[in-house]
Amino acid sequence: MELFKKLAKYRLRDPFESSSEMRFFLEYADILNSFPLYRKFRKAYSSFDVIRANLLLRALSNKTVIEKTYYAAKKKEAIPGTPADPNSEAIRAQLEAVKKDLPYYQLEENRIYVPVLPLSFNVIYDQMPSRLDEHPYSMLAKDYKAALIDPFDYYGPDLFDSYFTRLVKVGQKGKNRAFLNYDSFSIYFVNEQGRLDVECVLFDKFIDHPNYNHLLSRVRPAVEAFYVGDREQFIKSLVDNRLISSSFAFKLNADEQKFYANIAKRYPVDGN
Repeated sequence: MELFKKLAKYRLRDPFESSSEMRFFLEYADILNSFPLYRKFRKAYSSFDVIRANLLLRALSNKTVIEKTYYAAKKKEAIPGTPADPNSEAIRAQLEAVKKDLPYYQLEENRIYVPVLPLSFNVIYDQMPSRLDEHPYSMLAKDYKAALIDPFDYYGPDLFDSYFTRLVKVGQKGKNRAFLNYDSFSIYFVNEQGRLDVECVLFDKFIDHPNYNHLLSRVRPAVEAFYVGDREQFIKSLVDNRLISSSFAFKLNADEQKFYANIAKRYPVDGN
């Protein structure tokens, strides 16, 4: 953990602050105040938490867009004195036209447009919108706060490997995933609960002429070393691929040697 703290401390720059993700968050984050379960994300300060907040915002937006499109299409297709067939091809076509521009998460054969809701409700938004007219599903378009879930825990880390984020998966071990964030030049190691274990910041301030090209292939060897628990190879891979400087690696090694020397001096093995 000390390695990752020092990388964050000595990072060259943090471009995330001026990214489109941050601008999106600053513009729409107040919406989260209306949802007690998600209110804490309004105060997101790390890049990873901002990405999680934006995923929630996009999911909530999808829900509203699909509902409004469905009800407007029904009204448009209705004949005076006769309600529209909610399963008509015309209504489905209008919904599909809207949904093609919405972000989603592909879960096996299901497209999850509203990951703030469980899978059973998402089937409604993707395949059976007419259920929104039936009890008890009609409540989804009204007072649905009790139905909201923690999507990161429910759907797991693969939710970040979707159109809801700009992250790119670069490795995995079991149910854990590693993602590259081009906006912040960092690697997120995410656990099976969809929480961040550690963030590895790339490009420290000691690096000369940072090269941002072909990051995906340059990052993979370090991710592989991380998941086999080889700390030395992890650092070596970062240095060899010019993701951190040799100067930083040398400083880290020197600091650690100094730390352990002080420990040995204060607590000698022979007790003298």
